[in-house]
Amino acid sequence: MPMHFIHRYDRLHMRLADSPQGDAGSGGGQPGPEAGPDQGAEQGQESSESKEFSRALSKRTAEIRAKYSDYDELKAKAAKLDEIEEAQKSELDKLREQAQKAERERDELKAARERDQLVGDIAKETGLDRSVVEMLSGDGDQLREHAQALAKIIGETRKQQESKLPPAPPLTKAQPVSDMSPSQMIAGAYADK
Repeated sequence: MPMHFIHRYDRLHMRLADSPQGDAGSGGGQPGPEAGPDQGAEQGQESSESKEFSRALSKRTAEIRAKYSDYDELKAKAAKLDEIEEAQKSELDKLREQAQKAERERDELKAARERDQLVGDIAKETGLDRSVVEMLSGDGDQLREHAQALAKIIGETRKQQESKLPPAPPLTKAQPVSDMSPSQMIAGAYADK
């Protein structure tokens, strides 16, 4: 927009405000009674320039309003896009968490399977029951050492107990219980003592 329109408008506005006629708009763009022929022509020219400036200003204002008329719509769309992106980020975070959880579960299952296999191997090596070896703490070599120590202790304890036990009674051929009368059963029970 040319600057000379703005300067002319400012000068016109100042002249109209400072005029002896009072209000700036009281003359309506027509020369007053004291105005000479030169002043009336000058004001008419400035009045047409003022109208031209007003039209240009209105046109430019309309162009700017048209340019930014969909600003609120674009702002709403941008906000919605931000929400969608945030939701996608949270979806991505959820997927990452699920992947990490699956990896942890996989690692735990793998470790449990390896321990189960190790417990079975150690149970075969030491001759201990599998359930006993499962109760022992430690992994790998430490578990193997604990199982061997326990097997050694159990072996020693069995030897001590076997040496203290009385010998088992000889097996005799006894009459089947179904063929005996109740009095014979009672007599047989007291006869052994």
